[in-house]
Amino acid sequence: MMTLTKEDLQAIEGLFTGKIEAIDGRFEAIDRRFEVIDRRFEAIDRRFDAVDRRFDAMDERFDAMDERFDTLETKVENIDLRLEHVESDVSSLKIGQQRLQEKLNKVSDKVDATYELALENWGQIEESKKRLEILEG
Repeated sequence: MMTLTKEDLQAIEGLFTGKIEAIDGRFEAIDRRFEVIDRRFEAIDRRFDAVDRRFDAMDERFDAMDERFDTLETKVENIDLRLEHVESDVSSLKIGQQRLQEKLNKVSDKVDATYELALENWGQIEESKKRLEILEG
């Protein structure tokens, strides 16, 4: 078996220490680069946060608009229902008006016939009066 002397161990330690320090130096350089990248990502993250806040504000506005549109839609539906009722009522009124006109025409015809009959009877009464006057007189 081979035994290492103190000088051998120090030489080995020197080899490793130098390499470890070199590796450590490289890691520090890499770490500095990552810090720069990290700062850039933090700036980008802040921008995304700002954009996210804007989207949240827009979402709230859209929610409010959606509620307004729902309210308007309900009002328009109510107006449509009322309009349908009005149209139905107008249609019923038209039918009723047509029936009234038909009845008025019938009443008018009956009044005309009654007037004609009354004139005829009046004429007969006048003739009868003249005959009576002639007979009496």
